[in-house]
Amino acid sequence: MAFKTGHKPDTIEEYFLAGRKLPWWLIGCALQATGISTEQTVAITGLRSRLGFAVSSYQLLASISLVIISLFILPIYLRVGINTIPEYLEYRFVRTTRVLTSFLILILYILGPLGSVLYSGAMIFETFFGINKLFFVQIIGLTSALFIIRGGLSSIVWTDLFFVSSVMLSMAIITILGIIHIGGFENFTLKSDGRLHSFRPIDSKEMPWPSVFLGGYG
Repeated sequence: MAFKTGHKPDTIEEYFLAGRKLPWWLIGCALQATGISTEQTVAITGLRSRLGFAVSSYQLLASISLVIISLFILPIYLRVGINTIPEYLEYRFVRTTRVLTSFLILILYILGPLGSVLYSGAMIFETFFGINKLFFVQIIGLTSALFIIRGGLSSIVWTDLFFVSSVMLSMAIITILGIIHIGGFENFTLKSDGRLHSFRPIDSKEMPWPSVFLGGYG
């Protein structure tokens, strides 16, 4: 495989696009990792325990969108040399639009998902290991920034591979141990109380089935 790891990117293309040499399976793992974080392992898991499997329905539908984008829309962007949404906005309008969009995306990500991900992860370490939440957030933020700045996209995707593998393995172990603890799969289905259904009733106050198509959790 021509793709190299563990070296500092020499060009802008290597830094932001990993030299365009990422294997398909690594890209798939990175896409999967993008949708998995402490939001899923902590918050969404708690929501699933209360509302059931229906919480995952919007993610299953999102996979259809990813396939459509990959097959029909992404090739068009790549043919004209567009790799990001801000690049498209510059191509469609002016460079100022690209700069403003990039700035807004960065600010919104820092103030929104990033904070909740770091905080929910810090809660786990504080609960199980007694590590102060603020200290954990600072260490993780600094460590992540250092290896991302140095390695670019290549360091991110290889970290994603380790992350996805460890999360999938740990979730599988937890699921198996949980089913064994509850007395087997038959008891698991009997005690689920309807939470194994993919869609909730339309009169549900928290997540009626139309919300899956119109707005996620609703």
